[in-house]
Amino acid sequence: MLEEDPDPQAAEEFRAEVVEWLQHHGAWPEAESEERALLAAAVGSIPDRDGIRTSWRGEGVAVLVWALELADLPPYDETVSSVEVASSVRFLEEDAESIKTTAKLRSLGEIEEYAAFLGSVYARIISFDDRRELSNKDDATLERIFGPSEKTGVKFVAGDLAFGGRSLTEAPASLLDEFRSIVIERFTAVNWLLGEEELYSDITLDT
Repeated sequence: MLEEDPDPQAAEEFRAEVVEWLQHHGAWPEAESEERALLAAAVGSIPDRDGIRTSWRGEGVAVLVWALELADLPPYDETVSSVEVASSVRFLEEDAESIKTTAKLRSLGEIEEYAAFLGSVYARIISFDDRRELSNKDDATLERIFGPSEKTGVKFVAGDLAFGGRSLTEAPASLLDEFRSIVIERFTAVNWLLGEEELYSDITLDT
């Protein structure tokens, strides 16, 4: 986050460069009012909670970039590389508009398939939050729920969904929080792609 930059002046100059770049390429009006307010705020002036929440939005951006066939997504239990995502859309580059000729929206079926997978993973997280127990299902049953592992990249351990090679019951709280944030942000993005709401910020996930 820019708030954590040891050089506040450099961070503020970078923030101003981002705003100017967005305006130059006509993307500024596409941002929601809350997003524009955050981008316009001086470095160090926004609440920590907003800074953390905004930093996780990168997971959702990665889904949008994937949907345009500009980059692949990392596995469901790995955070995206913000550098790679930025590079894929030529962030802060003068020729950024060139992606208009290379971007191609994936098929509705492919997006719906990914949404169904994320929905299953999200539902398992919610279920685990309610009852801290393993599902104790065999791999065949788990693949019927989450899809074939060779296609979705889903991993299982001890009869349940795995995160970082560990079962949900064995993962420390910090890793579970990270896993939850990854899935929530990606699921939010794919639901927006499917037209659940006009505004990204209006997307809510069922619990």
